[in-house]
Amino acid sequence: MKIKISHVLCIIISTAVLIAASLQYPPLKNTLAAEKNGWNSYRGKVLEILDTSVEYYENGNGLKKTAILFSVKLYDGEFKGRIIKAVQMQDDFIALKSDAVKKGDSVIILQLNGDASPSLAENTPNQEIFDNPVFVFEEFYRFSSMMVLLFVFVVLLLIFGGIKGLNTLISLVLTCASLFCWFIPSIFNGANLYVSSISVCLYIIVMTVIIVNGINKKSLASIAGCFGGVLVAAALSVIMKNAMHINGYLNNDSLYLESLLPGGQKDLVAVLFSAIIIGAVGAVMDVSMSLSSALYELAESVKDISFKQLVKSGFAIGRDMMGTMANTLILAYIGSSLSFILVLIAYNSSFLGLLNNQIIAFEIMQALTGSIGILCGIPLTTFIASALYSIKIIVTVAE
Repeated sequence: MKIKISHVLCIIISTAVLIAASLQYPPLKNTLAAEKNGWNSYRGKVLEILDTSVEYYENGNGLKKTAILFSVKLYDGEFKGRIIKAVQMQDDFIALKSDAVKKGDSVIILQLNGDASPSLAENTPNQEIFDNPVFVFEEFYRFSSMMVLLFVFVVLLLIFGGIKGLNTLISLVLTCASLFCWFIPSIFNGANLYVSSISVCLYIIVMTVIIVNGINKKSLASIAGCFGGVLVAAALSVIMKNAMHINGYLNNDSLYLESLLPGGQKDLVAVLFSAIIIGAVGAVMDVSMSLSSALYELAESVKDISFKQLVKSGFAIGRDMMGTMANTLILAYIGSSLSFILVLIAYNSSFLGLLNNQIIAFEIMQALTGSIGILCGIPLTTFIASALYSIKIIVTVAE
């Protein structure tokens, strides 16, 4: 019962900390284009493709601009149940474009003019709608598919994990909430990114470990080893960004982000710093928790085991972990940037220039600093866990 109480108390305290942190920063308002311009979004289903207009660019080598007019039934908002006409624009000069809509698709419709009535749109000639659309295609509605996938994940987590699975799910919800209700708002409100990112990482580490495993020596060793490894990765990223001349301007998105950040918060390198340590915390926590648990089981199985024996076993277990976890982290970073890496390879002037490209250099730095954090987390966790498990005077709390 004590363990269950400790879990409940940790969840309550973690939630209170999260609420207090989120209240420190005002809610994000007017950050989306729709909010700034007074536009409205509605969910609907395409009933019929009404017309298609194609316009070729002069001397555009066959490039064209296509407008697709379709009818859609809206499922929410003030026009719920109404059937309107909307337009989807596809321009070959724009690289980021969606598939063409077809009958039966679930879509998101954006109302550009809040004063327009859908009944007027229904009675307007098609050409006028093409030239001056009121309702336009924004995106395909994908949320229901994501919810199905999330449901499968939750069910499997609860089936295989039981109570631990439930605790994991709670910690995952709080982790996501800490990023979107605390960390990201702090960026747009001008907080110190270095302090904010480290604080969020410490919160995630402590909250996750305690909710999943309770308050005990195993958790204490895991938290200390994990946070130590993350701090090593953080220190290395600060040192290497100066040595490698990383200025934060990786692509056009960096310039756009800089224009969105508030005054005094234009340090894009701090954003990259945050990306490095937040990306590393999950892998380092996994290694630290696994190693701490393995040594705990060993200490429970072998009575009066010495500190030296635990350290030796910890390093032996850690050697098996480090290879797979380092590969996991590096492959995750490469996989997430694969498309962009392929473009760089295709268009770079030389192999030497490719290796020294700032984007490639940052990806390598991110992968290696995170991996070094894992490697440093192994001995830290080993020594701390061995000391806690071998010294019997230490009293375990809620264990």
